[in-house]
Amino acid sequence: MLHMKRNKKTVAILTVGLLTVAGGAYAYWTSTGTGTGDATTASSNSTLSVTQVSAPTDMAPGVAAGAITFNVKNNSATQSAQILNVVVTITGITPGPLNAGTPCLITDYTLTQPTWAPVNLAASATSANNATATLGFNPTAANQNNCQGAVVHLGYSAS
Repeated sequence: MLHMKRNKKTVAILTVGLLTVAGGAYAYWTSTGTGTGDATTASSNSTLSVTQVSAPTDMAPGVAAGAITFNVKNNSATQSAQILNVVVTITGITPGPLNAGTPCLITDYTLTQPTWAPVNLAASATSANNATATLGFNPTAANQNNCQGAVVHLGYSAS
């Protein structure tokens, strides 16, 4: 019996010892640390194009200025674009058949800018005609026969 008691005592000591070691396996040290990282903002890949829908075809002295309508398209397939303004300019004039050496000038025309309501265009979207510019003939006291049949070239800038 003494031998059995001794074995039980040995087993009990070994069990307590193992539990102590096992309990120590769950201990940990607290610590602190720091680090850095970066993120990148995409570059704008939105490109806009402006397409003229209509323009006056009957400009002459005494004829009211006519509407110029256009659409703006966001050509990006992935990014939206906010359009705050569209500016229309006269970029040049191709003389008509009666131009006898006196040029038809940009000042022979009046151009009013559109009042553009800012719009956020989704990727690949096209704006509706939400703005209209006007273009008309600017009569002066001089003979303006040199502008008969002239073609007024327009440029568009959307931003």
